[in-house]
Amino acid sequence: GTQVDVRNIPIIADGEGFMLGPVRLTREEWGTERLNAIVDWPDTVYECIETNNSLTLGFWPCEE
Repeated sequence: GTQVDVRNIPIIADGEGFMLGPVRLTREEWGTERLNAIVDWPDTVYECIETNNSLTLGFWPCEE
């Protein structure tokens, strides 16, 4: 539920890509739930494959 980062990128030509990152989050920014990375929200860009716009990174990876 909580949005931690939003970035706009330049237009990407057909057959090209764009590298974004690194993105660094504190434990507090990550929160206590699973972190999800989502691109093209709210689905405004036409793509041949619309099912690869999110990645679940899971819970905070390190215990202190």
